[in-house]
Amino acid sequence: MIDTDEEIDITLDDPDIALEEALEIKPKRKKREKKPPQEYVNKNEMWEEIRNYYELLGDGYDQTEQIVKNKKCHKIDITDKLSTMIDDIATKLGYRPNFISYSYLDEMRGDAKVKMIKCIRDGIFKCWSRDVEIVEKVDTDKGTKMYFHCEKHWKKHEKLKERIMENDDIVYTKDSKEYVTFKNNAFGYFSGIATNSFLNRIKKEKQIEETKRTYQEMYWENVMATEQFKFVRKPKIIEHDENEGFYEGE
Repeated sequence: MIDTDEEIDITLDDPDIALEEALEIKPKRKKREKKPPQEYVNKNEMWEEIRNYYELLGDGYDQTEQIVKNKKCHKIDITDKLSTMIDDIATKLGYRPNFISYSYLDEMRGDAKVKMIKCIRDGIFKCWSRDVEIVEKVDTDKGTKMYFHCEKHWKKHEKLKERIMENDDIVYTKDSKEYVTFKNNAFGYFSGIATNSFLNRIKKEKQIEETKRTYQEMYWENVMATEQFKFVRKPKIIEHDENEGFYEGE
């Protein structure tokens, strides 16, 4: 530190010497502690609620194939807890910066809720994944990491998916190959449905606005071409300067 009794000679003209460095008064910023992200919907609880709903369907739901046999044979209501989770996903998604500024945000949220409820009613969400072949397993600090191909597009995409093995995962060997069946992420799946619903609503609204604009242009072109507007005085431009002009009626 610099003694305050001594005279301080600072050459400000020298760009290599900064005033803060000469006085050594640089404040030290406190590092902010990173708060863990708040999980407003627990994926495991949501998974349990959906599985319980499928079990209430009884014979109307095939547990092996994971499909609803007859979509019109049951009238079982979705539980209040599961309905609240669906509402939270649609509501929280609307607070994102890329969605919150739209005037039809309520319609976007409504579409997302309908799509998510329909997904559960029709049994589109599968609680368990199909048998996935494990390509490689690596031990890490967080646990055993599995690498496998995407179930639908593994022939098109060479990139492997990765996942930390959980206690509920079922691993077995068949034909000297190792397979795994695991719980699907309910929260991630329904968040994707809500996001797609938001984007589809934005696309529809833009198409409606474009249709309105095109119709208005065509309408006014037809109106201006009629006899009624044939002798309407048009403003003329008076050349005042080469760089500016103003309108004046005849």
